Amino acid sequence: MTTATVTFRLTGPQQAWSTRERSSTRPTQDHPTKSGVIGLVANALGRDRTDDINDLRALRLGVRADRAGRIESDFHTSGSGSFPLLPSEVLSDPALARAASKGAPLERTYSAPKNIDRDSKGSLVAKRTSAILTTDEYLCDADFTIALFGPRELVDRIARALTDPARSLHLGRRAYPLSAPPGPTV
Repeated sequence: MTTATVTFRLTGPQQAWSTRERSSTRPTQDHPTKSGVIGLVANALGRDRTDDINDLRALRLGVRADRAGRIESDFHTSGSGSFPLLPSEVLSDPALARAASKGAPLERTYSAPKNIDRDSKGSLVAKRTSAILTTDEYLCDADFTIALFGPRELVDRIARALTDPARSLHLGRRAYPLSAPPGPTV
């Protein structure tokens, strides 16, 4: 069996590389993790979450920080509040149409389904305590060169997939796309 190495760049304004399960704080490492790189490569190859990735896990990984970047964090709340109704919602619901004609505010309360409760009048409401608070860390303005070493046939398939990926590629989270094609070389 002959072996080869494919190198490619991962660069973007935001990246997230975690080795921990999701919790109220989603941390990031200061460099791409092997699991994150394998996930990106599996996505490029068009593999599904249920597909076997043992061949990819057996690859050896090297990471070079060309620009280290810095870790930032965002604070998020979700799970309760109100949102404006769309005109079609008002027109299709006679009770809302009557309320609108009397000048009632056209908003509806929302919350995560498990946190809905009833007020003293029996109406569904979101409790103030039902908000979900999270902190997401991410790596800003980083640029890395990745090297994967393994069987030549697999490395060649990876290089082709990175040039023409089956799916869009992300830097750890879907909201973090690459800012330049990875440009693989074997």
